[in-house]
Amino acid sequence: MKEKNPEYFLKIRAVVNELDPIGLIASGAPEDEHDTLTANILELIVHKKFDEIRDLIIESYSWYGFNHDDIKDEYKESSNTKLSLIIEKILEINKEYYGV
Repeated sequence: MKEKNPEYFLKIRAVVNELDPIGLIASGAPEDEHDTLTANILELIVHKKFDEIRDLIIESYSWYGFNHDDIKDEYKESSNTKLSLIIEKILEINKEYYGV
């Protein structure tokens, strides 16, 4: 995925890094830290499975040893809002590239 559309991949990576599921980028991790998630998101986009992006991102928390469902109640609304904004940005980038 990365090799086929490097510019597109990097735009999606920037959005995923903005989400930074558990704060690794903010803690100094390299910018390619979430490239597996980025590639999986692109795979869903290629197959037009846009409705699965949210579940994938939520599932990705478990890749790092966390459970998204364990977010404290006082942070859930903020987390869900951020997640929705990130998905909107991803879909907007997709529209730029593919008009979908």
